[in-house]
Amino acid sequence: MKFNFPRYIEFHIKKTMLDRSVSNRITMLRPLLIIAMVFTHLRGTSVNMADIAPGLFNYLNAFIIHGIGRGTVPTMSLIAGFLLFRADLDVQWMKLFKKKFITLVIPFFVFILMYFKLMWIFEILFGMPRYTEMTSQLPLAWADLVLGVSSYPANGPLHFVRDLVVFVLLAPLLGCIIRTVPILGLLGMAIIFGNNQDGDLVFRGSSFIVFYIGGMAAVHRWNLLAWDKYAKPLIAIFVLICAGMMVLKVEDNTFLVLVSPFIIWPAASLLTGGRLQSLAIRYSKYSFFVFAAHMPFMELSWWGVISHMQFIPYIVYWVVTPIATIVILVITFEFAVRCMPKVFNVMIGARTSRPKHAERRKLLRPAQSPVYSEEERTLMRLKLSGLSPTP
Repeated sequence: MKFNFPRYIEFHIKKTMLDRSVSNRITMLRPLLIIAMVFTHLRGTSVNMADIAPGLFNYLNAFIIHGIGRGTVPTMSLIAGFLLFRADLDVQWMKLFKKKFITLVIPFFVFILMYFKLMWIFEILFGMPRYTEMTSQLPLAWADLVLGVSSYPANGPLHFVRDLVVFVLLAPLLGCIIRTVPILGLLGMAIIFGNNQDGDLVFRGSSFIVFYIGGMAAVHRWNLLAWDKYAKPLIAIFVLICAGMMVLKVEDNTFLVLVSPFIIWPAASLLTGGRLQSLAIRYSKYSFFVFAAHMPFMELSWWGVISHMQFIPYIVYWVVTPIATIVILVITFEFAVRCMPKVFNVMIGARTSRPKHAERRKLLRPAQSPVYSEEERTLMRLKLSGLSPTP
């Protein structure tokens, strides 16, 4: 049978474009998910969907915090699982553990210590008693406050990083299961982690299940854009689920947490090519820093309102606090990058040096150098990788 070489090239170009679309969506979602997470840490709101005060604003607030907000961590878990297994890190143990020690373990301890330091500063400057409350527990509860052994660490959002460390340690085992008996493995994960049979191994069993599904999607090469055409109906279903939970006063949000990543992901396709996507990709670099460092400022703002500024309308606090917190952290990020770039990169688990190909891009192109089309570049990549058959 004659080999159709142009169609072969077209297939690989489409595959490259697909990977780029997935990569862009992940980059876009990161800051959007972190912003939603910051809103979930506003205080003085309902505890769950069953505890909502009357009023349109309260229902809108509950939809954002307990609806969209509760989908942030599982969606990030889904993405984390996909990226880890797509890079085949589960079969490269040393590379996996070295990389995640740099990107997870070091930042975890840095931002735990930073949290204690900021609480100490806030107590000296403003009289906020959080630091004294924490240090009085340290002799007995240091393992939980610092490491998050059996309960959330002092800097609450870092429980996600703590859980990710556990996911990484189990990744080689999960990779074997995903590659051999993925469905049976998923059922096993649902039984163990869906019913909290793991004890304190992970704080959110739902996130572990979704992480596993992300690994399945990567290993078995699922089409991650297949549900994009159902984005609008899925959003409608999500709204109906949230509305139903509000009306029926459902306290258990496990179902919502499990399904939300598979609604948020295709729903993000509606932003593709728009102004919001461009802005989100542009500001994606701030995501982890905002995630890891926002909690002290959220706690300070609520304490300040309760202790000294009760005259401020709650809606003003609700709008101003997240925006002010994010702006402060973005400015801090830029200041740190300019003043201590290498140290700061280590603190946040970022790359400490530019890759060689990034340095080459800074060089001027020689005057007589050839210019290749996308098809020609793809053809050369295929030949170098040994994937190109003879037409």
